[in-house]
Amino acid sequence: MLLPLHALEAKGELGGVTLARMAAISALGAALGLGCASNTPAASAADENAFPALRVARGTFAPERLLGDVFLEEIPLGSVQIQVCPEDGAERFSMLSQIAPAALFRLVRRLGGRMLSVLSEEHYAPVQTEVDVFAGDATRSYRLQYRPGGFDYEYRRSAQAEPKHGTRQLPVPAPVNDMHSALLQLRSWRPRLGETAHFFVAIGRDLWRVEVRSRGPEMLQVQGAPALTQRIDGDARRVGADTGSDPDDTRRTFSLWLGEGPEALPTRLVASANYGDVSMSLTSHDRSTDGCPAAGAR
Repeated sequence: MLLPLHALEAKGELGGVTLARMAAISALGAALGLGCASNTPAASAADENAFPALRVARGTFAPERLLGDVFLEEIPLGSVQIQVCPEDGAERFSMLSQIAPAALFRLVRRLGGRMLSVLSEEHYAPVQTEVDVFAGDATRSYRLQYRPGGFDYEYRRSAQAEPKHGTRQLPVPAPVNDMHSALLQLRSWRPRLGETAHFFVAIGRDLWRVEVRSRGPEMLQVQGAPALTQRIDGDARRVGADTGSDPDDTRRTFSLWLGEGPEALPTRLVASANYGDVSMSLTSHDRSTDGCPAAGAR
């Protein structure tokens, strides 16, 4: 439903992570939906022709709440709640995603994650993003502010006294999404069978190029009943990274199944990760705003 989040940091950072911490990281990322990425050089003109920029119509805000279950292979990681909320200010709204880890991991240590985005209704463009991942006493926090073709970030680990600051910029002007806005754009995309597109997304402190292809209709079992869905396959790659990295460690792919109808609900997601496939299945959807943060609470 959302996009896989923090297999995005360098392999060295993940190398010492416990299974419990991986669970929190995987669940938040997979809930958000894209798979992480592979290193790649700048796109060639041929790539641009094969995968033109993703274009969607102007967004229309509507509050909603999505609930889903997240698995690593067959292991239940937890549940995710994604809330689309009203926001103070003209033509803006917010999205809040939160992870509740499965009981097995709660017994081991404190785990969880949240992502909060403020978005413009104009093409669902992100204005700012907050991400926090909790594992025991450790917290990793990201704060992003967007500008044309890039973003400024603040990154803090709980063990560090001072946060790290930096910027990321694409070599050519192009919109940059966060994982929430990318999900909304994919839900708004109305491709022909086999149609392709690309977009850029901020994951952690890095920029990634995501290429998607429409695979057309597929029948899925959804809560015990057959349902017609539209499948989209994707391949995400980090912009400007060293091309010598092991592709088994860096490349990520995903498949997203969207329900029929104008809402195009994210029915199922399967994304590759370093330690197996992470999947998420939608369990409920409504128009409640009960989980929305109060105005000014952030």
